[in-house]
Amino acid sequence: MSTRLKDKIFKLVNSCKKIPVEKKSPKTILEIFNRPYDENFISDYLVYILDPFENGIGIEPLRRLLDSKDKDNIYLPLLEGIDKDDIEIDREHRFKNGRRIDILIKIKDKMVIGIENKIYSLEGNRQTIDYFKSITKEIKLLPPDDESRPLPPILFFLTPSKDLPQSKLFIPISYSELINYLSQIDINTIRDPHCREIFKDFLFHIRKKIMTDKSYRASEKFKLYVENVKCIADLEDNFQREVDDFMEYLFEKIKSLYRQNNDDQWEFSFGKRRDYHQVYRSHWDNKKFFLHFEYWFTSEQIFKDRKIQFMIEVEGKKKDLFLNKFRPTHSRLNKKYAHNGIQFRPQSRTRAVAYKEYRFNAFSEKFEDEVLRVFKRSFNDFKFLIPYLDKIMENF
Repeated sequence: MSTRLKDKIFKLVNSCKKIPVEKKSPKTILEIFNRPYDENFISDYLVYILDPFENGIGIEPLRRLLDSKDKDNIYLPLLEGIDKDDIEIDREHRFKNGRRIDILIKIKDKMVIGIENKIYSLEGNRQTIDYFKSITKEIKLLPPDDESRPLPPILFFLTPSKDLPQSKLFIPISYSELINYLSQIDINTIRDPHCREIFKDFLFHIRKKIMTDKSYRASEKFKLYVENVKCIADLEDNFQREVDDFMEYLFEKIKSLYRQNNDDQWEFSFGKRRDYHQVYRSHWDNKKFFLHFEYWFTSEQIFKDRKIQFMIEVEGKKKDLFLNKFRPTHSRLNKKYAHNGIQFRPQSRTRAVAYKEYRFNAFSEKFEDEVLRVFKRSFNDFKFLIPYLDKIMENF
């Protein structure tokens, strides 16, 4: 490897280490359902927030919304002393022309509030103009007390950036304004803790996903990758070209562990394209069951996950014959198991009479030494069981 490439990699690694771990904010309800920007989902949520008989807060959210626009105090008095029968909230109210407004609220047959919600979609042709015409034609209101005429509908066009609607009779309102009005509510007045958390979640979600600046902001690690993508791709290509040779080298080294002292009774089943590898004596494989050492690892698990799993396992329809025969042996060797950190028939692998997970330390330039150290350790931890296994197998 050239000095220039080494310097570049060294700089890349050091830069990566200096980047602090990004703190993940908790997921909102909409994020859990993978619908963070869904207009329909958010409109459903807003209906819940505004419904005084569902939200656990009462009329306050509606009052805050109207208070921002009712400077003459014409609409607000109608919210006083409201009963459940006095309010009708329609989600996707359908007009005779087939068009549907997102939210329509009728109060005491004297006031109508409409909300058209747009997040990333655009207003359709004459959409708000037609909505206003349909509301005035189809919804007949009574005049408030001491008034001779019904109140005109109060209509909101809700968008992240306070976009202007086609109809001048719709009031443009941004999500930041909406959240500002709702944030003025004292959440400590919400007695039901469940309702309190839902209300807080709605505010948090809008702030997090809708009100934030949607211009793309790359993370430091993403920028570092883009700056060095050619070098990284070159390293990846080299790794893929050489990793098979390394795996062959590793398999031979593992075989040599078992062949010590001229012991040539071992059989090996290794594969570069699979995640399990088996070692066994020829007489451990019979018609009743198959006893063997088994490694779980791939090149990715070694170099990326930096761990392997090692076990002595028995397979076959009559494996219980061996397991029952081995149980007294394990009882006698229990202390040795504990000393070597070996598990007996763990819940995740009940047919393994010995099981242990090994992790690699940080790899240096001589990474192969660390890999071989772990495999030697695993063999040394387990090899005391070989004579016991041979003795039990004599009975079969």
